[in-house]
Amino acid sequence: MAKFVAGCVAGSIITLVILTLFGGLLYSRAERQLIDDWRKIHPGMTRASVLEVLGKPSYDMNPGHGFPEWANKSVPDNYYETHGLLVFTIPAPGPQLLLVYFDSSDCVSFVSSIYT
Repeated sequence: MAKFVAGCVAGSIITLVILTLFGGLLYSRAERQLIDDWRKIHPGMTRASVLEVLGKPSYDMNPGHGFPEWANKSVPDNYYETHGLLVFTIPAPGPQLLLVYFDSSDCVSFVSSIYT
């Protein structure tokens, strides 16, 4: 009976180690893909192009509606009056937010990121 219990414990530990390592590889691959996609975003791109590359944003703020305080820190006062903002979330490390600001012609004016 003692050998059976020891075998179960050892098997459980080995299984947990393997799952942790495998899960980490999958997670880092997904994170890497997101970061690679973020690098494709550049000033002048249209809103539609950004959405095609990055998918659905966590937040979509139209011009004139104001930005959250954390988004206001990287732009001049009243920037929200003439610019929109798309926010994309990456869950690790952090989480981190990608901020994509759009001008009045709906093209990327600049891209920023912050940790939350």
